[in-house]
Amino acid sequence: MKKLVALMLSAILMLSLFVPAFAVEEKTETYNGDPIVIVRGIDFGGLIHEDGSKALKFNFIDVLTLIYDLAVGTAKKETDAFENALLSYCQKLFAPISSDKEGKSVYADVHMEAYPYPAGKIENLDEWTDGEGGLVQTAVNTFGGENVYYFTYDWRKSPLTLSDELNAFVEMVKANTGKSKVDMGACSMGGMVATAYMYEYGTESIDSLIYFSAAHNGTDVAGAALSGDIYTTGDFLSNYLMNMAGDNFLLNVLIKAVDAAGVFDFAADFLNGFVEKNKARVYDELMRDYLGTSLGFWGLCCDKDFDSSAEFVFGNHKDEYPVIINELKNIREFLFSTEKVIDKAYADGVKVSFVSHYGDLLVPIYDETVVESDSVLESYLTSNGATFALFGETLTDEYISKADSKYISPDKVVDASTALYKDTTWIIKDAPHVGGRVGSDHAEFAMWLLTRETQPTVATDSRYPRFMAVDGDLNFIR
Repeated sequence: MKKLVALMLSAILMLSLFVPAFAVEEKTETYNGDPIVIVRGIDFGGLIHEDGSKALKFNFIDVLTLIYDLAVGTAKKETDAFENALLSYCQKLFAPISSDKEGKSVYADVHMEAYPYPAGKIENLDEWTDGEGGLVQTAVNTFGGENVYYFTYDWRKSPLTLSDELNAFVEMVKANTGKSKVDMGACSMGGMVATAYMYEYGTESIDSLIYFSAAHNGTDVAGAALSGDIYTTGDFLSNYLMNMAGDNFLLNVLIKAVDAAGVFDFAADFLNGFVEKNKARVYDELMRDYLGTSLGFWGLCCDKDFDSSAEFVFGNHKDEYPVIINELKNIREFLFSTEKVIDKAYADGVKVSFVSHYGDLLVPIYDETVVESDSVLESYLTSNGATFALFGETLTDEYISKADSKYISPDKVVDASTALYKDTTWIIKDAPHVGGRVGSDHAEFAMWLLTRETQPTVATDSRYPRFMAVDGDLNFIR
């Protein structure tokens, strides 16, 4: 009898170990919803050569050459020794990812790795644990590898060209799965690509569209880079470093001491002087032909900055870039139509949602450095116009007294009432850009959004209110 009981208990224990596997398998086998398409964001390091080697890579020999050129120039007492050496190094570094005067890759073999097959077949998928890759792996684990696809793209191309590529990808997914629509998760720059797709091809093939930390409204840092409006201050530098230091007591003490000694102010004055002195040369010898000809980057420029940026970059050189200038007109027309495109998507019945993050600082090189962000994009843009206090501050008592309390975040940093789509926009504190960590509440929330049968709102599920916050593992703080 004891042997029989022991045998039965052993069998039950063994079966219990397999329950999670059976549960997942059953879920993926019975999933009959729309296929999931995750559209990734910009990936500077993702461009590769035909042999698989990185197009943008730091070469130790090149660094030694930079040091040598600097030493020789200094020894010869050349006035611009540092500038000459640095520009030469940057030209060599960025050459493999540069575009020509028609917006085409200078290196014909440089491209992004593509995945024209179900994401379950991606060999190293289990290594993708955060960001877009984390969302892809989570979707595969949740809905089955045959129901998930991952769209990557060469971010240097015009958003209108990328819309053509996304359309072809969506049609492939539909043909493979036999479905007439897809659920699309558009991440970072992928938000701009998804909007361009709807601008060109409409919404007939989209059931749900979620913008995750998306640049569908552009980003101010792109406008600053393209307009030459780059500068810093001592406060920008010290605040940025304090934020990077986090709760490290010793680093905080050190940074405060350095700040009190005026070092950051001195550094800011030096950097601003250097930029001002060399700005024309940098744009003439580097930025125009290495950044200005990357049409996709122009899709990240806010419409308010577009015309002034185009004039600054090309100015009296327009005759040298007729194809680029013509493409910029088309991109501008698209960017100025973004709100209408999204409004039409709602009207067409597409379930559109936005996820915006805040709680971090941006690089300390332009005006918007002081605003709330997810460390990559400005939060007021990813949230479609929600009002944020400056980083490290809260909304004033006077402001809050006049506002509707249901739109004020618990930490009194955000007023969501000014967001264009306030009831379908979720704002999450302390989540990094895109988020999506495998196994986290954040990733589970993303899957929930992607597959709703009706338009979700901030009132649909009490687990996912308008304002949320995450811990270091991207689990929600209840």
